Amino acid sequence: MASSETFHFDEFTLEVRERRLLRGGKVVRLSPQAYDVLVGLVRQRGHRVTTKEVQARPWPGPAPSDPPPPARA
Repeated sequence: MASSETFHFDEFTLEVRERRLLRGGKVVRLSPQAYDVLVGLVRQRGHRVTTKEVQARPWPGPAPSDPPPPARA
């Protein structure tokens, strides 16, 4: 059984295994990519992480730096 990673910072709790971010006990909704970026940054806490390093990660779908697709009329 995999151990559960939980991180606490300010008023937030990040439950990695559950893919859940809480703020003051309430669920904060994030896109899957935003959540993955947050987990990556929290796991590297205390270390400088460059934009290049974030962009180099294998992301499903568009890269986090890609602009959103244009809205349909």
